[in-house]
Amino acid sequence: MPVINNRLIFSEFGFSGEIGHVKAAPRHQICTCGKFGCLNSEVSDFAIAAKIREGIRIGRFSEIYGMVGGDVEKITVTTFVGSVLMGHEDSINLMKEVAMYLGDALGFAVNILAPKHIIIFGELAKIGKLFINEVRSHIEQSVIHENLEGFSMESSTRGDDLGAVGAAALVMQEQFNFIDQMI
Repeated sequence: MPVINNRLIFSEFGFSGEIGHVKAAPRHQICTCGKFGCLNSEVSDFAIAAKIREGIRIGRFSEIYGMVGGDVEKITVTTFVGSVLMGHEDSINLMKEVAMYLGDALGFAVNILAPKHIIIFGELAKIGKLFINEVRSHIEQSVIHENLEGFSMESSTRGDDLGAVGAAALVMQEQFNFIDQMI
């Protein structure tokens, strides 16, 4: 969700900043929204697990297949992250593909909004600098130089409670206006 001048930007229905349904790929993959080629159909947890299952059917991702004891229904994005961190080649290649799609979509957003900072949150953020650097390289390929001056990107170090922390911070900001620095 975008934050401008320390304020969350809301839309009427609560979907501001939603890049998951930006057209990202001319593929046959259908998104949960019913449309084809959305970013979510390429980078969501469900999409990653589906790509791994498809890869296993053609003889790839043998390490992940072993990690789940041959039960492809146990494949999750957490399994994928573990495989990337262990340096498995097929998983690293898929991570690079996911980073490309995400970086291209974020590049579009950076050119429109010119944010100074992007924080990646979720399971993929647990890959750390390897993933962040890959995403950033794709952002840099599509963003004008002026929008990259002072731009930074990082993975969140917060746990699964980030939503609750954000909600608490929003209430505190509304009540006490405690944040001095504008972002």
